[in-house]
Amino acid sequence: MQNFAHMAHPQTLFSLHLYSYNKTGRSFYPSTEASYQAEMFSGASMKHSLSLVLALSVMAALAVIVLVAGTRYALHSSTTKTDPMEMPLGMVAPIVLAPRVQQVFYISETPCGGSLKYIQDLIAHYGVYGIQFLRLPNKAATEAAAYQFRKGDILFFQYLLNTDFTFTDVRDLVLRYELCLVIPIHDKYFLNDNPEADYVYHASLHAAEAFKIPSDKWTLLQLATHIVFPSQFIHDIFRAHMKLPSMVVVPHIDQGLWRHLIVPPINQTFHIGVITSPTYYKGLDIMEVLFAKVSEHLGKKVEFFLYSHYDGSRFPGVFARGGYTENDIYTRLDQDGIHGLLFLNRYPETHSYALTKGINSGRPLLYTRMGAVAERLAQENDAQKFIATDNTDVAEKFQVLLDFIQAHGGQGGVDARFWSSLTDSSLVVLPQFYQELFLSHQGQGESA
Repeated sequence: MQNFAHMAHPQTLFSLHLYSYNKTGRSFYPSTEASYQAEMFSGASMKHSLSLVLALSVMAALAVIVLVAGTRYALHSSTTKTDPMEMPLGMVAPIVLAPRVQQVFYISETPCGGSLKYIQDLIAHYGVYGIQFLRLPNKAATEAAAYQFRKGDILFFQYLLNTDFTFTDVRDLVLRYELCLVIPIHDKYFLNDNPEADYVYHASLHAAEAFKIPSDKWTLLQLATHIVFPSQFIHDIFRAHMKLPSMVVVPHIDQGLWRHLIVPPINQTFHIGVITSPTYYKGLDIMEVLFAKVSEHLGKKVEFFLYSHYDGSRFPGVFARGGYTENDIYTRLDQDGIHGLLFLNRYPETHSYALTKGINSGRPLLYTRMGAVAERLAQENDAQKFIATDNTDVAEKFQVLLDFIQAHGGQGGVDARFWSSLTDSSLVVLPQFYQELFLSHQGQGESA
């Protein structure tokens, strides 16, 4: 059991952890423990009495502390530390941040999934600075809002899905109002011929022969001020077909990582969880083979808990637990006594917010060795806890996962208060890229 009281009161006030920016590789990733400590000095002047100088120094120090404490939404930390007791909760920094832009427009009508969360996270973490995020749902609404556009405003464009825009419409909008176009890449949408297909995988993308990006998409990509890739994996696929200076690798806004091992006591049943969407793309057919074939191991039952509305009634030992929220998934895994997780895919992920939660849950997991999931877990360097499969040997590797769980049953465990602290917004990692895109950094006392 972790010492929760210590985790809730970290001793890292005024520590500012920054992201390093690799100009040659165009990537923003956490620097290695880069931090700046705010220090206060006092001194005496030969021309003034010591007591007066000390009094003034104390007053100045108190003024700085009051000003810093009042900066509620200061620069969030990026951290490579591995335990929440080392992560600053509610950390503030002696820097005043002001919005660089007053309004941000976005075209994105996806009703769920990672692309929706991406926009929601931008609004949640930067809307507090007074920046307005304005959705453009269709052409009529855009024309009605035309008077609001100003040169240099930011336009985020994700998909045409569920809108009446064309790529040409978006291009004309950017050119007419001289907008700063930002295109976040979530999948291979911009490499597909069909504008209504957001997740179609083409084997030709990896073929040696030249692949021609559709001309309307290519024109828009060339206009972009920033094309943002959340992983090196998806960046490299696009890089094989286009080379633009606007291409940059930036991890998504996401929870910081906590690395530990938690395997509840096993009793007579292995409980395996699935916190990804039950779709073909995310390996549902592979998991259903396990559902049908694996019902016991080492004399114990094997049960599967899917945190979705998947109907697994035709499989004994498969239970649909309904959807989850950002804040309750960890406690629900504890309540169900989940011992391990599955992250099986047919198509490669480009980031996976669910994987962040899987790592933070402390559970061992079985994953398909592809895409950003493999890229991220390779950095964890723990092949015993994170077991890889190429999907052809999934049954054998699932046995390895169960054996690991059997060997570590009853290890670790934290209480609900800890999980609440882990989901605190102050532990969200905000990449430097977005800080620079949205905010200007000012010294204390300067005007906006």
